[in-house]
Amino acid sequence: MLDRLKFKNNTVFAIFIVLIIANLLFFYIFVSNLKLTNDSLYDFEDLGLILSSIIIFAFISSKLPKLRKLGDSSLYDVTYFLILALITLFISYYNSVINTFMSLGSFLDMFNILAVSLIFMIVAMQTRIFKAVVRGEKSRRNLIYCAIIFSVLGILASISIFIDKSPANVRTMTILIGSMLGGPIVGIPSAIVAGLFRLSLGGVTAVPCSISTILCGFIGSAVYILNGRRFLNSTKSAILMFLMVGLEMLFILLYVPSSMDVQLVNSIYPPMLFGSVVGIVLFKLVIKDNEEKSKNKKDIHEEVAELKESLKEHEEKIDRLEKLLDRK
Repeated sequence: MLDRLKFKNNTVFAIFIVLIIANLLFFYIFVSNLKLTNDSLYDFEDLGLILSSIIIFAFISSKLPKLRKLGDSSLYDVTYFLILALITLFISYYNSVINTFMSLGSFLDMFNILAVSLIFMIVAMQTRIFKAVVRGEKSRRNLIYCAIIFSVLGILASISIFIDKSPANVRTMTILIGSMLGGPIVGIPSAIVAGLFRLSLGGVTAVPCSISTILCGFIGSAVYILNGRRFLNSTKSAILMFLMVGLEMLFILLYVPSSMDVQLVNSIYPPMLFGSVVGIVLFKLVIKDNEEKSKNKKDIHEEVAELKESLKEHEEKIDRLEKLLDRK
């Protein structure tokens, strides 16, 4: 676990430190102005329940790839769908039993939009160009195609759900994924498009959310380049997503009038954090799965090529021996 947190590039580490400081400032401002009530305590209990479920799901998901080593890919697929079914049952149960809690309702709504966003991404990944990008074939044409896809996804995320008349969504997650998948050619244009679109929607959080969205594109692109033009591992991706959501909340606290800033952040921060962190981890699992499939195909092609070369050498040797026999 600790090995996954090591940074080979000092600049990437410095970016994380700056974001951590920004998040500590956010938590300091937020907690110092937060007035805890009984309802707030209930909200934290619900948040703890959700986070516990996320940790269990993440632990099980991390073990799923090992099932592939058993030689039966269907076992992997069946197990994965069973986990998704359990999550669906969990949501349905708590939706019916504790539907009076506003915070839990926000989590359920965020889960729905997260599912829709991931479905769009997974469908896009089935295209030939997207698969080429995942394999590392990042031509300018392929990256421009991905930039268009993530720009559209960023727009869809901006209009997907409204909580307390303020957009709470997974737009930042979408832009960060695009940035760390295709770098600046994908991340910066899609961030600008999604940011300007969010600004056009108006609302009290329009300016801070637009700024954080565009900044996310630049930060994600910088991390991608400094990380050897590769997507961060799941642990670092989740941490970076956590920090980016906190940075967005800090901008909201600093920009929104003090009469409503804490209440606003209290209503949108937990579901946005939940949706964004879970979403980027799930998408990383999808990317890893596709990379492994591409690697297996590449290994098979290389093995076939080696066998053909070996066969050619044996055929040439046979021809030489036959000629030698004919001379004798």
